[in-house]
Amino acid sequence: MNAIVVAVDAHADSLIAAQHGARVANARGVSLHLVTAVRHSFSGTVEKGNDEWFLDSFDIAKQMLVDLGQHVAPIEGFSVAVVSGSLRRALCQQAKLMGSSAIVLGEPSAKRSFLNKTELRLLQRTAPCDVLAVSSDELSTVATMTDWTGLGSVAHHRLGSLLHSAR
Repeated sequence: MNAIVVAVDAHADSLIAAQHGARVANARGVSLHLVTAVRHSFSGTVEKGNDEWFLDSFDIAKQMLVDLGQHVAPIEGFSVAVVSGSLRRALCQQAKLMGSSAIVLGEPSAKRSFLNKTELRLLQRTAPCDVLAVSSDELSTVATMTDWTGLGSVAHHRLGSLLHSAR
């Protein structure tokens, strides 16, 4: 296992997933890799008085990942990737590239546009590694792992113990 890949989008569950991903990565002595996708890119110049700034959606997304990484893994270190298009495809691509054994993400819901339950089912079928969904039902230090992948009890126990040992 070379990295723990964490899916990041605009939802609060991303912070929870990143925190748990950082714990797992630290416990296993591997890197943390934060990934997000930009579906519709934009760029432009903002002017105020004599000042002018150029804004780009990829730069903004990258800075969001860097800020998140500095929050959850300030000492251990981390890497980031901003990819155009589908977050599901980006996660698969980055997990394969990083030699990851796990993708960690917040619990999917119908309200999420990037990773809803349908996208999660597709991710489960196409991911080159295990997929772990962290439930936000418990906001304590104990993570609730949900067996979204439909794996058997042995695999579920192995995935749950992966995060449990990282606490």
